[in-house]
Order: sequence, then structure tokens, then C-alpha cells
Amino acid sequence: MPVLLGCAASDITPQKPVPLSGFGFRHGNFDSVYGPLFLKCFVFRYAEKDLVVFSADILCWGRDSTDHIKKLLEKEYPRRADFLFLATHTHCGPSMTRLFFAGIGDGDDEYIAWAAEKTVKTALEAAECFRPVKASVHSGKTAIGINRRLKTGKVVSMAPNPEGPRDDEIKLVEFTACENDALFKTGDPVAVWACVSCHPTATAEKRVDREFFARGLDYYLDSRAPRATGALLEGCCGDVRPAMIRDGAFFRGTLDRESDELARRFSGELSAAKNSPGISLNLNESACFSTHLAELPYNPDFPHRDRLALLRKSAGDLQSEDVMVLSGGDEKINWAKHFRDTPVPAAMPLEIFSFNLAKEFGFIFFSAEVVCEYSLYCRKESGGRIWAGAYAGGMTTYIPTSVQLEEGGYESYECMFAFLQPAPFAGAVENILKEKIKSLVKA
Repeated sequence: MPVLLGCAASDITPQKPVPLSGFGFRHGNFDSVYGPLFLKCFVFRYAEKDLVVFSADILCWGRDSTDHIKKLLEKEYPRRADFLFLATHTHCGPSMTRLFFAGIGDGDDEYIAWAAEKTVKTALEAAECFRPVKASVHSGKTAIGINRRLKTGKVVSMAPNPEGPRDDEIKLVEFTACENDALFKTGDPVAVWACVSCHPTATAEKRVDREFFARGLDYYLDSRAPRATGALLEGCCGDVRPAMIRDGAFFRGTLDRESDELARRFSGELSAAKNSPGISLNLNESACFSTHLAELPYNPDFPHRDRLALLRKSAGDLQSEDVMVLSGGDEKINWAKHFRDTPVPAAMPLEIFSFNLAKEFGFIFFSAEVVCEYSLYCRKESGGRIWAGAYAGGMTTYIPTSVQLEEGGYESYECMFAFLQPAPFAGAVENILKEKIKSLVKA
């Protein structure tokens, strides 16, 4: 059955140099703009209320910015609505939060306020141009990613791991016009969502860009659906990045060369997915969006030794036995100061958003960076009916598996410093989250 869909897009490229988000080692403001950043808005109109979906070319949203935007929309949006905030996870855009440390946070207040106003304006524009649409979903594969956690002896580092898990599936969701109008003929694509699960990081340059997945979708739309509004939906890619390898190690290239080559490669992968047999969707005619919480437990035995050691370092009193915990420098010292007298709480509430687009296909999105093992589990439990995405709502943390927590090392332990998380998760986090996923996909 057709539903009413409204689409709009706005340019959210910063108007002045500001810090870029995504890499803690990259300091200062950006040098130039390689390509623009966009905010896309898709409004699904149901009888009882609207669902407003935002997709922005940013690393992530923060709870501070989404709460502020929701308050603005409550005053200006014309009817009852739910709001879903998604990010393409570009590492070449400014931060939209002040809740985390530099690299994730360090946002520019003026830019955040300006982008928030743009977000509201774009939603109002999308809510003024509804048209009936039908939808289909096509499946494909990407060969761009590789697992980025490699255990050597007792140490886990960021290195190519071709034997490690990765989620190579592409989902291409196409919304097409049901009748002729001034812009579209019957059957023309009105909106296209490209779903993929791999970090878009091919470079660490200090230049603004939406990075290769979003750019590759644009290349695809230029040739296949030039009037459609496209959105890149980033999946569970916490332990997957592009297989850009030289002498057995990862390397980062440039936007002009390696990133653009990957963009054109991804465009070809999208075309291959589109050329495969698709499934026509029976779109739900009533609101089918809900928000759920999963209480993810912190490690109750987490020692405060790290905090104390780092505080001693900041005071210039470093003990030799403390050296092992000090990689990361100022970020860890700031973390220790932030939690100087803070007890570790029992758990962190993780928001999970469920959007059942149709009987045959739907989504769940996590308000976190999530490793690919969870999207693979979601696909298994749902029989491929549900696609799992990340970086939704107000970003909270990084979610590893229980084995990754035991291994420690790259990101599974170190992520808590950047995200201002008071302690690592307990090993039970994997079973708790998988049980929550199972209950949602079986509902």
C-alpha cells in the first residue's frame, strides 16, 4: 500500500573553519572544504502522527543537540510526531555535541546552534511536500570492509584481520512515486536509502567532506535517480573499516584519490544491488516507530587504579607500575579528573529505536557505535527482515562483545575515555543486548 512521504535536504557545511570530529589526534580547525555536508529529512505521514527521520553528514548526534532540536520542533512542527536522528558517521565533519572529549565532542557552539535551526527548517520543508509512494528493497554485497581488531599474543590492536567477522550486506531501499506530478512520474524514485556497515574512513585530512559512502550514493543517484533524495544509513561497524592495507598495516589516503576511488566502487556495488531481484514492500499504514531501553551493566569490579594513576601523572607524581595505563595522554587524564569522586553506577541505559517500515522489512537503530557481531545476530534472528543500524539519537558509547571486553585493547576498553564512560561494561552486556534484539525482531 502507498504511504505519504515528504523529503527535503539542506546544506550544513560550516560557514567558517571549526574543528572536525572523529580523530583525537587531529587538532585545530579544518583547512578547506572538499565537498559539502548535507542534512536529509524524510517525513512519513500516518493517520495518528508523523515519523520524521533525519540523516546528517556528521560523526554523531549528541543528546544535548537532539533534545534542543526536539524542543524547537515541539513549538514549530504542525502535528504530533516522532523524531529519529541518524548520522552517516563521517569523520570529516564538525561535532554536533559538547558532551564528549575532543575527537568526538569539542563542538563549536555557533555551528551547533546554526545546524539545529537548519534541522528544524528542513523538517518543516519536508512536511510541505508529501506524495504517495510505494517501496521496494534490494540486497547486495560490499567488498570494501575488513575487521580491524587483531589479537597478537595478549595484545589487541587496530590491524587488518581478514579472518575476523564483518557485515558485507547492502540494503537498497527505494521509495517510488505512485502517480505523476510536477517532479516525478509514476515509478520514479523519490527517495533512496543505502544501508551499509563499514566505517567511511579513508582519510584523516583536515578537509570537510561527507566521505566515500555518502559520495558513492550521490554518484549512484546521479546516474540512476537524479531527482531522488538519498540517505546513507550507517550500520554496526565498530570493528570494521576499509581494507586499505600497505605492508600489512592500515593506511589512510586522501579525499581526492583513495576516498573517491572507494566512492565510485560503492556506487557500482549499489548498482549491482539494484540490478538484483528486489522485494516489493507492503508499507505499514499506521505509525510503526517505538523507542526501547536496554540497561547495559558496568563492570562492578572495575578498579579505580586507572583514575588514581592518571591523576598522579597530572600532578607529576608518576609511579613506574602505572605506565601500562597511560597511553592516550591528556584524554585519559581529563577522564580521571572528570570522575575523580564518582562511583560507578550499575548500568547505562541504551536507547534502541524500532521502525517497522513494512511487514517484510524494518530497522532497529542503536544510540551507540556497535560492533558488527550484533548486526549479524539481528539478521540471523529476524531471517533478514530487520536491518540493524547505529549512531542514532543521542550518541552514548561503544558496545563490544563479551570476548572483546575480556581481550581489552583497541576500543573495547579505550573507548570509555573518549565517551566519558565511568567504567567498562560487564561481560553480561552481550547477552543482555542480544536478548533485547531478539525480543524486538520477534515482536
